[in-house]
Amino acid sequence: MVAAIQKLKPSHFFKSEPSRMIKNLMIDSYRARDLNNESVYLHFYILKGRLIVNSFKKL
Repeated sequence: MVAAIQKLKPSHFFKSEPSRMIKNLMIDSYRARDLNNESVYLHFYILKGRLIVNSFKKL
């Protein structure tokens, strides 16, 4: 999963949307159809300097 995230490109960006649980927090979503020969959808956010991945799925 870490290797896949490191290969994300700006072109994989899908959307940002506000968190429903944490006020003033945006969650970024990415779709990558060519990441390590896999198609994946993931969303994550950064909180207190840490990357939090709250979804990582095969498409």
